[in-house]
Amino acid sequence: MSTKNATGSARRTELLELAYAYTLEHGLANLSLRPLAAATCTSPRVLLYLFGSKDELVRELLARARRDQLQLVAEVTLELRAEVDAREGAGPAGDGLDDYRELVRRLWRWVAAPERCGTIRLFFEAYALSLRPYPGPWRGFAEQSVRDWTEVLLGAHPAGSPEQAAVRVTRTLALLRGLLLHRLAGELTQWARASMEVGATLRASAIRYADADQLAAARALKPLHERPMFGRSVLLFDHVDRAKLASIGDVRRPSIADLFVAVMSNNTSQRQPPSHEVPARQGGAAT
Repeated sequence: MSTKNATGSARRTELLELAYAYTLEHGLANLSLRPLAAATCTSPRVLLYLFGSKDELVRELLARARRDQLQLVAEVTLELRAEVDAREGAGPAGDGLDDYRELVRRLWRWVAAPERCGTIRLFFEAYALSLRPYPGPWRGFAEQSVRDWTEVLLGAHPAGSPEQAAVRVTRTLALLRGLLLHRLAGELTQWARASMEVGATLRASAIRYADADQLAAARALKPLHERPMFGRSVLLFDHVDRAKLASIGDVRRPSIADLFVAVMSNNTSQRQPPSHEVPARQGGAAT
């Protein structure tokens, strides 16, 4: 590489990093070269010379944001894999699904941290812009992001039914994205507690009662939350043995809406998120 090209490449890399920091604070949708140049101590002419066009600069910034995400995932995955290998070397292998849940929790804790609000805002801005009828330089960002994260989560999922894994990964990704949107719009104190919902949802289950005395038996197990629904009671439990719940009625998985209602209703509680849901007829009537 010639000295001139090497210098241009180094300056291009430097300006890309400065521009990325700028967009984390100011966003991409209304990006203008003149204020960007002033903030990065250069000129619009230099930016155009090094990047070719504003659209090409935007594409480079989106690629930079994507590299940030993939680096995060790689670091968290390698850290957890090292812990799993060490644990398995010292004793029996653990539950692969538990390792998957732990990866999801760690990813959530990283992306939901207050210092990464700018990164998350930029991600959703680019995601939405890429879905417009004429997305321009943002074209393909949403689709590629979904593919990247799906591939990572499928790679961390334990062996088993491909259909089950696809369903769980799709639900995980949708819930992560939904919680991040609320994280940006809501108070930190609410969503710090809701963050653990990501892991809890993956193992949630529920019970339908058959006898009049089963509602009392369910309440004796100290449900995390109870609410009426269509003449019945919906009870959510945290870390109650599934076999014990199954002895009371038919077990099923609660919906994300049920979990959301429980978390928001208990937003002043310090309890853990629900892992089981038990619907029963209001007042203990038989079903």
